[in-house]
This record gives sequence, structure tokens and C-alpha cells, in this order.
Amino acid sequence: MRSWLILGMGIAVYAAAITHRTSLGVAAPQAAEQFGTTASVIALFVVLQVGVYAFMQVPAGVLVDRFGSRRMLTAGAALMAIGQLLLAMSDSVPLAVVARMITGAADAACFISALRLIPAWFPAKRIPLLTQVTGSVGQLGQVISAVPFVWVLHNFGWSRAFLTLAIGGLVIAAAAFLLIRDSPKGHVRRDTQIAERFFSQLVQVVREPGTRLGMFEHALSCFGALSFGLMWGFPYLLEGEGLSPAAAGALFTVMVIGSIIAAPIIGQLTRRHPMRRSTLAMLVSLAGIVPWLVIFAWPGPAPMWLLVVLVLGLSVAGPGSGIGLDHGRTFNPPQRMGTASGLVVMTGFTFVLIAVLFIGVALDLATGGQTPTLGDYRLAMAAQIPLWIFCWIMLLVSRQQTRKTHSMTIPSWGEVWRRERDRRRGA
Repeated sequence: MRSWLILGMGIAVYAAAITHRTSLGVAAPQAAEQFGTTASVIALFVVLQVGVYAFMQVPAGVLVDRFGSRRMLTAGAALMAIGQLLLAMSDSVPLAVVARMITGAADAACFISALRLIPAWFPAKRIPLLTQVTGSVGQLGQVISAVPFVWVLHNFGWSRAFLTLAIGGLVIAAAAFLLIRDSPKGHVRRDTQIAERFFSQLVQVVREPGTRLGMFEHALSCFGALSFGLMWGFPYLLEGEGLSPAAAGALFTVMVIGSIIAAPIIGQLTRRHPMRRSTLAMLVSLAGIVPWLVIFAWPGPAPMWLLVVLVLGLSVAGPGSGIGLDHGRTFNPPQRMGTASGLVVMTGFTFVLIAVLFIGVALDLATGGQTPTLGDYRLAMAAQIPLWIFCWIMLLVSRQQTRKTHSMTIPSWGEVWRRERDRRRGA
């Protein structure tokens, strides 16, 4: 019971980080009005935030290896609250940018710190499933930003809305400090020389083709879902498709619920078919890509059923990023786990920030400073297509390198089916 309480608290900090991370995206129209600027400048806020988050992933992994999850989760929650407090007080673009960069830096350690609690408190056979559960349940933070936060924003204004998030963040930080423990013994054995070996360790992790496979699996699966959730989904649904804030918030809620349902299934498939993980990653990424392609070709506003299919597809694709983390974990020794996880996540979020920036620039070019239309938004969203193609190619290349380096023999689908049939008969 204690292990579940501690992991639950770690997930709560991660959920709070998701709320902080996505809060500016759902407030993008108000942000443009608050700071008197354009869509591409507001996108720059998110790009800088995600850029700092991505850049800090590997250093954060080293810090987690050095100081443990409890300290990193507590510090991260407190710093994110400070960033939101600055944003609540800001009335200029430079101060708002600083606030979002603080939030991004503090956010960097939360997910990998929560993940590090799993092998410390649970048996190895549960790691793939609990990794997916951590990532998906943490997405409830997006519901908080899309529903109650939007309500506070529309009814009480910019400052009070972000001040509320800051106060909530401080409460979460205090709870993390009081409840989380790094291991059943209350501490972890920390390598005090890890910082000195940082660069040599990083080189070893990058040279491992299994790490690179995990990097592009994570990127392919996550950047579409996160660029939608972090920045452009809410404006697209409101200004492009003409939905009300309540309807857009409901779609975001469907997206999170879909993720919570899909993640354990993907986790179980990852555990039961470890030799087919890259194929699974490609299949779940298609769930998020195909609906976009249909919407790009759809004449006029997309019907509600198609928008539901889109958010459900993104909710399936997002948890596929956990497959990349699982590859990073299994192809590296335990002492490099934090560094490998950080590198995998850094790659995914690098593509997130590229997608957010591409869409923002494309939207400004399409509108010429005018109010964006549905056609403008669809043209801007199509900026994701070359990124999908690049990640897909790199995934296939790194998969081939991994199989060759490790002399892996991949069973045929017939052999997989027969094994499953025999297992069920034996059960």
C-alpha cells in the first residue's frame, strides 16, 4: 500500500507539471490579447519553454541519479509554482518568457523522477505497465488546464487564474516533500562521481543503437499529441473549427480519458511482445497521423465525430512514446538509466518544439496578420507532415542498426500467434 501511495504522489506531481505545461496553450487567445502580440510570438513562449525542458532532460537525468526522486520532485513542483506566479504578475513579453523558461526547466525532472520510483518500489515485471500508467494518469493535468483553469480564466481573468495554479503548485510541492521516499529504505545509493563522468556516459548512451531507436519512437509517437495539447489544439478547435470553449474542453477530456484507457493496453503489449515494440510504436503513431490526413482533405469544418476520432487517435499515439522509454531502459545498464531516459525524452520534446514553431510560423504566413480561418489552421497543421516522415525514416534505420548490432532474430507473426495460442491453452 505504501508503494502505491508514493507512486501516486509522484504521479500527482507529474500531473501538476502537465497542468503548468499546457496552461498557456489553452490561454493562447487571451495571451495574445494580454501581451498585444501575434500567434508566432505566443508560440515562441511555448517553444522556449519546451526547448528548455528538452535541453534540461539529460542534466535532469544526471541530477535524479545524484539526488533522488524526492528532492527533484519537490524542487520541480516549487519552481513551477514560482514560474506561474511570475506569469500571473507579468504584463510584458520578456517577463512572460522568463516565467515560461523557469516552468520548462522545473518541469524537466518531474516525469523521469516519477519513473525512477517504479523500479525502487515495484518488481521488474510491472515496470512497462506502470510506466504507461504514470504517463497516462499524469495527463489528467491536461483536463485541469482545459476545464477548471479555462473556467477561472474566463470568469476571473489572467492574473487570478495563474495565481491559482501557483498556489496549487506550492501545495503539491509540500505534499511531495512529506510523502515521497526514494526507496523502501528511505534513500538511494547515489553515485557522487556521476557528474564527472557525464560526457563519457552520454557518449556511451548515444552510441547504443537501441537508445536511438527509443529516441525516434518517442518523437514519432508524442510530438503530434503534445503540440496539439500544449499549444495549437485549443486555438484550432475554437478559431478554426468554431467550437465553444466548453466543447473544446470536452474534446480535451476525451483525449485524456482515451490515453488513460490506451496506455495500460500498450504497456501490456510492450511487456508480452518485446521483440515487436518498434512495430507497435509505428502502429500507434498512425492512430494520430491518419485522422489528421482525413481532416486536411475534408471539405469545410470537420464534423464532431471526426474531431472525436482525431483526439482519440492522438490519445492512443501519445502513450506510444513510453515504448521509446522502454527501449532506452532495456538497451542500457541501470547506472545509465537516468541519462538514457533523459535523452529519449529530450529527442521527443525537441520535435515538439519544432512542430509548435513550424505551425506558428505557417499560421502567421497564411494569415498575413489577419484573423486565421479554418483553411489557415489546416495549412499550418500540415507543417507536421515532413516531421512525421523524417521520424519514421530514422526509426526504421535505427531499428535495423539495433537488430544488426545485437544479432537479434525476430519471430514471424505466425510464431507469435502460435506462442500466444499455446500460452492460452496452458493457462
